[in-house]
Amino acid sequence: MVPKVSETQQPDPESDGSPTPQRVVTQSTLVGQHREAKDQYQRQVEAAGSYSQWLLTECPMAHAVVVGITVDKDIEAIISSEIEAFWRSYDLRLRQCAKCKPNTAACVNTVSVFSEGILATIRVKGSKIAFSRRDCERFAEFRLSRRLNEAGVGVLLKDTRRSTLGTVSPEADEEFDRFLDHGVDTSSPQVPKQYHLLIEGEKSRAYAVAFLRSSMLNFPNASYRFVHVPTLMRDCRSAMTAKEPNPLRELAEIHVLVLDSVNTEAKKDWFKRELLWLYEHRVDKGLATIITTPKPCKAEEAFTGVTVLKV
Repeated sequence: MVPKVSETQQPDPESDGSPTPQRVVTQSTLVGQHREAKDQYQRQVEAAGSYSQWLLTECPMAHAVVVGITVDKDIEAIISSEIEAFWRSYDLRLRQCAKCKPNTAACVNTVSVFSEGILATIRVKGSKIAFSRRDCERFAEFRLSRRLNEAGVGVLLKDTRRSTLGTVSPEADEEFDRFLDHGVDTSSPQVPKQYHLLIEGEKSRAYAVAFLRSSMLNFPNASYRFVHVPTLMRDCRSAMTAKEPNPLRELAEIHVLVLDSVNTEAKKDWFKRELLWLYEHRVDKGLATIITTPKPCKAEEAFTGVTVLKV
């Protein structure tokens, strides 16, 4: 028996300090593991009495699907045409989909033959199973909501979209289209560019999130941030006091930046200079910037060249 090594045990003083060689997984090892898994599967089937009974016991939802698309005489051949891992993964995905609720994704972070967000449909082709994969719309929506949240959009706003804004004015419709069409960087079509918009009114925050959502759908490879400006001002003041890096620096190169709730903060001389530096830098770089203000504050006078949309 090999003695266990204590966590506090000191290394051998005669050791040269070289790292312990790692075990190399050879092709023969992999073949042996595959054979053992296959043999174990066969033993389970033999213990159950048949492939059909094994599937019914271990993967009941998958069994129900197979029974629904085959005739009795073909069931054994159909089930035996796939390995154990396939049936267990397929049954797991069926159970996940059955309990999945709106704004959730039950398949997230699961290890399976099927990637998260994938729906599998099986059909009979001869004596074997043929299956097709398609993207789950619910998972795509969940992933988009998660990305909005990671960008800084709050929980109460992350589900906002163009269709939930109510009656949208022709001016707003035109602005949505201009953002997605005219704002495309021809040298990098995956990134929106050259767009500067000030949204003014009570619904300005919701409109900004709707713009952000549309952009994420059309330009998934771009980077995004949604920043609450009053909070940003406090962070800048704290950074100056502590002599830490300016928080605005990390916002300078974001592809699409929303500066949310610019109001009285834009009138404070020191912070106004900081915001103008950030805005002008982004204009020079040709990046997209959306500014929101719930009340009229003549922000367009500070942010030259910005398009104003009243909502």
